[in-house]
Amino acid sequence: MRVHHCIQNDFEAGLRLDVLAKQANYSAHHLVRLYRDVFGQTPSDHAMTLRHQRAWELVALTPLSISDITAELGFDSRSAFCRAFKARYGVTATQAREGCRR
Repeated sequence: MRVHHCIQNDFEAGLRLDVLAKQANYSAHHLVRLYRDVFGQTPSDHAMTLRHQRAWELVALTPLSISDITAELGFDSRSAFCRAFKARYGVTATQAREGCRR
């Protein structure tokens, strides 16, 4: 599915559902239903999962600041990133970084 490929390659760009639906020649509602049937989650949920995975990689493997990671991944603010990271992984980004360096 071309939409899946777009999400895989551009998840950091904050793809909009209406744009994806137009590219696939489906309504947004129909695209979400088809995508969930095939991949087990909505396009938005899949993009967020990829953003979280990339966040973990950047926190664990790079010297980038949390603010730089926030900006790179397109979160609205540092606090939004930190809340999302902790909700997903159960630790703060700083705790994850410290744990990976040990």
